[in-house]
Order: sequence, then structure tokens, then C-alpha cells
Amino acid sequence: MLILLLVKKSIWAVVVIVILILSFRFYKTTISLQPKDNWVNVLDICQRNTPYQLPPEFSRSVSLILQRYQDGNDENLSTYRSIENCLDIQYGDLDEEEGLFYFDPKYSSTDHLTIRVDSDYKYQDDLTTAFLLSHELTHAKQFVKEIVSGKKMDCVDMEAEAFFQQIKFGSYLNDEESKSVVARAEKVSNKNSQIINYSNLLDIGWDAIGGCNLHGVKVISNEQKNCYKNLLSEKLREMVRSNTYYQKQCYF
Repeated sequence: MLILLLVKKSIWAVVVIVILILSFRFYKTTISLQPKDNWVNVLDICQRNTPYQLPPEFSRSVSLILQRYQDGNDENLSTYRSIENCLDIQYGDLDEEEGLFYFDPKYSSTDHLTIRVDSDYKYQDDLTTAFLLSHELTHAKQFVKEIVSGKKMDCVDMEAEAFFQQIKFGSYLNDEESKSVVARAEKVSNKNSQIINYSNLLDIGWDAIGGCNLHGVKVISNEQKNCYKNLLSEKLREMVRSNTYYQKQCYF
């Protein structure tokens, strides 16, 4: 499946980012996610019939994420819907992080997926918060899948997948939402960290397109798809490895 992202930024007049989301799973050959026959267990793992009481802005943002994943026919939608009632998203006074999923079993379980968002986000709009939560919800999904499989995922791979999910979320936005992102990204005075982060992720995607000589290509071969998939995957890993925060988090 090809998703075309038309993004207008201050450094480009018009940039078309081609996000190659393969039919089953983007990281199927490069990141060790679980095989299809484990999905039944994942979908049944959250036993809550009612959601946790969340601040309304978080409920709206999660709802927006799931709606856009549905619009984009995202392959992970069923997993996200299955854990929705077990998401406990609250504000907290975080140090370095803007958002944090707790992998520690002292704080998270299959029926209590704990996410904390820095208190500064009380003043952010729902779309900004949704970009942040699209990253943290990916970690919640990873936590559940680790429990199902009994296998730990690589820390760098987990972060790379979470960033890729943010790219996908941005690609699923409707026209008005995309225009809002573009308008803010174009402003020299923009200090919205999620918009800045998303713009940087698109730069990485654009570099991967250039690295595979896909500029202006209308019909993309399987070989070119694999080139883009592998190159984008590695570039996201490089981004994670070069970040001092993730160097500490991933112990390298």
C-alpha cells in the first residue's frame, strides 16, 4: 500500500513523501514483531470492559488516533482497539520526557497500561497530543506483545517502530488536519516539539526516498520498495542511536 504525504515546509516548496507500508507489517523483516498466529492472544489480553477515567483531552486524542488508523486501514488498528480500555493516561511532572509509557511491571500490566504525559500538555491542542500519544500507544502495544510472546524486543527497534508509527499517523490525517500541521511547520517561530519532530521524521523519509532513487518514480518495483523499507528502517535506528536520551534509556 502506498500512502502519499503532501507536506509543504519552509525548507521545501512542496515535498511528496511516499510512505511504503507493506501489506502485513513494515518491520516484518527488520524488526522482530510477533507472527500472525499470536494475534488472537493479543486481542484477548485486555480484560477490562470499561475504560479508565482519562482527562477528556486524552480520550479525544486517542479517539482521533484510532479514527485515523481506521481511515488509513492501519494493520495495527485491531490491536490498539483491543487494548483501549486498559490505557491509563494521566498527567505527571516528567523530567526529560514529554510522554512516557511504563514498561516496568510494577506500574503496568496487561489490564493497566500506564502512560504519563507531562503537565505542560494541558495547554496543547488535541492534534499535538495525538502525535505524542501515537508514539506512546506503540509502546503499550509492544509491552502487550512482549508478554504474549515471552520475548523482549530490542530497545532501539522499539523506538524506531514508535517513530515510524508517528509518521504513519501523520500520513492518515485529513486535509484540514494536514493544513494545520503544515501551517505551524512553516512558521519560523514554531516551537511545537511534536510538529518539529514530525518534520524531522519526514526529512528522514525524504532522505530514504533519495537514497533509493525514488524521486519522480510513478511505478515502484518490489526491489525499490524493499530498498526504501530497509533504508528508512535503518535511518530511524540511526536517529535513535545518535540521541543521547535514548543512549541512556537503551544502555549503550
